[in-house]
Formats: sequence, C-alpha cells, structure tokens
Amino acid sequence: MSVSLYGSGQTVVQIVQSVTSTPFSTTSTSLVDITGLTATITPLSTSNKILVQVVMTGGSTDTVSIQTNLQLVRGSTSIGVGSSGTVYNGTTAFSNRSTGTQNLQTAGVIYLDSPATTSATTYKMQGQLNTGTLYVNRDSAAGNGSVSSITLMEIAYV
Repeated sequence: MSVSLYGSGQTVVQIVQSVTSTPFSTTSTSLVDITGLTATITPLSTSNKILVQVVMTGGSTDTVSIQTNLQLVRGSTSIGVGSSGTVYNGTTAFSNRSTGTQNLQTAGVIYLDSPATTSATTYKMQGQLNTGTLYVNRDSAAGNGSVSSITLMEIAYV
C-alpha cells in the first residue's frame, strides 16, 4: 500500500493499528503499560519516520488534586515527553479532577518519530497517577465504555 501525501514528497508505506475496548484501571504511582495500547511495526528503511497517533478515552476518580500522566513509549524509552523535569511530565494526560461527576474524557497523541532502525519496533502507552484510580475505556462508575487506539504509519521520503 502506498499513499502519497499531497505535494510533500512523502509516502505512507505501511500502517499498523491496535484497537481496544477492554476496560483498564490502575492505582499505580509508577508507570505501567496500558493493556491493549501496544503496536509493533518493522520499518522498511532506517531513514523512514513513524507517525504515531493515539486516541484514549477514560479518566480518573474524583479526588482532590489528582494528576494523571500518560506517556508514549518506544521500546523502553519515553518519547514526546515535555521538559519540565517533574514526575508527571508526560506526553498527554486526562484533566485534573477535583469534585463532581466523572465523565469520559479523551486524550490524544500525534508524534512523528525517527526510530532509525529496520528492526521490529514496539510503541505503547503507559500511565500513572499520584492518587486515586486511572481508568481507560471506562468511567469511574463503570457505567460508560469506550474504545481507544494506537495507529502507526511508516512514512518514506521520496
């Protein structure tokens, strides 16, 4: 499959996607893998780039001063992370909740990576929070379900 990007000299040569509706939750204050949000691609050239797109739905318990951290990881290395130097320095996050009804939220990532390899490369999302419970593909009452996905597109420069 080859899709040219208009006027750019770039072509999408490969697409890999993982979609999950499996509910996930954690109370971990350390980064843990989010079940189902992992995809592996084997680039055709070391000069090609991988466009990573993640859409996650979920949220957290209603806890005062809760902080969530959602990180994009290539192999075992966090990528696309801010530079503030704090423990909750992630790629994206769900909104800080203080009180009120917890509704499903959406968090997204779009990141153009240069893995410089032709070996199988795994991308995944990890999450943590400072207190309470982090949920993916459900709300805190388990009353609403949803779907999350990670999509990898290999881009060749022609």
